[in-house]
Amino acid sequence: MHNRLRAVDARKVIQILQSFGFSEDRSKGSHHQWVKKSPSKVFRVTVISKAKFFKLETLKSMIRQSGHSEEEWVKALDES
Repeated sequence: MHNRLRAVDARKVIQILQSFGFSEDRSKGSHHQWVKKSPSKVFRVTVISKAKFFKLETLKSMIRQSGHSEEEWVKALDES
């Protein structure tokens, strides 16, 4: 079990977003936008589907965009 965020590829990010209830909204080239709508806010995360690994700074930005905490992402990574 890991207790830290680690670099992951696009496929893993998409799996986690889907587990959080996101669905693909649109794409242009290799950029895919994933969206989750709540009653008060729309969360939108852009994922570059061809990325082998995301830098931690990029991954943290996606985490902020998703509205979930780093701890939730680490837990989702451990479960997958």
